[in-house]
Parts: sequence; C-alpha cells; structure tokens
Amino acid sequence: MPTPALLAVDLTGAGAGVPAVLMSRLPGRVDWRPADMECWLRRLAGLLPAIHAAPLPPAGMLRPFARDPQASYRPPAWARYPRVWERAVQISHAPPPRLPAVLLHRDFHPGNVLWRRGVASGVVDWQAACTGPAVADVAYCRVNLLTFGSSAAQRFTAWWQSAAGDTYHPWADVATIIGFLDDLHDGWGSERTWSRTCSPAPSPNSAGPAGPGDQDMRSSSDRSRTGST
Repeated sequence: MPTPALLAVDLTGAGAGVPAVLMSRLPGRVDWRPADMECWLRRLAGLLPAIHAAPLPPAGMLRPFARDPQASYRPPAWARYPRVWERAVQISHAPPPRLPAVLLHRDFHPGNVLWRRGVASGVVDWQAACTGPAVADVAYCRVNLLTFGSSAAQRFTAWWQSAAGDTYHPWADVATIIGFLDDLHDGWGSERTWSRTCSPAPSPNSAGPAGPGDQDMRSSSDRSRTGST
C-alpha cells in the first residue's frame, strides 16, 4: 500500500521558518460518498491486513499502543446507565487483551485513505503509528463509519474478519469509545448510538438494511469524522 515518503526534515525551522517535514505527494482523493458502498467497505477493510502484515521496526522505534487520555472520565450527562460507563472506563484503563502486536496506523478511517478510480491509491497521516493489536485500527474506523449508520460499521468489520482471517475483539470498541469521552461530554451522541457500535459483526454475505436509530448515528458521528481527519 503506497504511503508518503519522507523527503526532508527541518527540526529547528532554520530553513522553513517553523519545524517542518517534506513528504512526497500521493495521487488520489478522499472519498466519503462512494458510488458502491459495499465494494468500498470491502476494499477499505482489505487495506488493514496489508498494513498489519508489515514487518515491525526495531524495538523502541515506535511506541506501544496506549489509550487516548481524557480530561474527565465521568459518564456523559445523558447516560442512562452510568455504572456501565464506569465499568467501560475500568476496562479501558486495564491492560489490553493478549493479542499479537502488529504495526498500527492508529488513525485509520476513510478521511486518511486516498482513492483513484475506485481503487485505494494510498494511506496518509501516519504520525500516530504505533504497535499493538490489529483490532485497535478496526475499532477506530468502525466509529468513524457510523456516519453511514451502524450497518456500515458492522459490514466493514465483517469484511475485515474475512480478509484478515481473524475475529474482532469487543475490547477495542470499549477502548475507542472511551477515547472519545471528552467529546461525548459536549453532548453529541447518544447511548443507543455507541452501544450499537458494539453489536456483533454480521457475515460479509448477509446484507441487510440499516436499523432504526441510524439517523442519530449519522449526526453524532459527523463530529467523529471531522474531528479526526
């Protein structure tokens, strides 16, 4: 999978006026309105196994996966089941499950994938790259896909499971959603929106219409999409 190549670094800003890096330009553009949603989801999911199969760099070159720190871990004001949220926070703070460590993009979502003629032409925005469980990348993309409804997020996960030959671990949903807790305190989202993210992924061959509540998910996840690009 093509990625930008590092061409030059100006750590002090002596040449550019500010600290800067120069990278190569990749062809293609971001596509948030695919003509063929199912094909787009399948190809999007198929990018992750290739990324995760890349050789790991020498120890110490990349930091290990870590949760996104929040200013406050209190449940959102609109939470109907605050104890469930409190338990989710405990889970997110606990050591992650024992899953193989792979190369993680750590900000993988449609806004960081370039497309050209329906084919992915590159993955950009690698500053958060680290090592950790593959499901962390899957979960982050799942949350961003809620802009299309819960069905799209679940279908993406099913396609990833098929491409990777792996099973999605729900721990990643909990860790990712708690990583948005500060934003949830601002009042966007709903308990139904986020709880539906954690429902089991269907088989890639079991197409189905989006369920009730998807309109809520579109409005709540718009900020997830724009805030993370």
